[in-house]
Amino acid sequence: MAPPARIRRAHISWEGDSLEVVRSWPKPIREDFGVTLGEMQEGRAATLAVRPMPSIAPSVFELKDADERKWYRQVYLARVKDTIYVLHCFEKDTPKRKSGI
Repeated sequence: MAPPARIRRAHISWEGDSLEVVRSWPKPIREDFGVTLGEMQEGRAATLAVRPMPSIAPSVFELKDADERKWYRQVYLARVKDTIYVLHCFEKDTPKRKSGI
């Protein structure tokens, strides 16, 4: 029996200003996204939370992470041949908790 075919490491294509946005994020958040993209480049499942985005297009997903201040999101097109396209990166403030009045 032949050994399983090795998946080629995918290239990351940073679209628009997505790379600059990620570079502005706190180091622990950048590292979380970097590890996850690295896993995906090797054909493994993402370790960060993933949400499908069919309202944008088929095969578009959102990676999600957060810290105590903000939510961080990366919208990407799943691997096409040997490329993962990071389409958009953004952050938003976490919602304020309502007081128990």
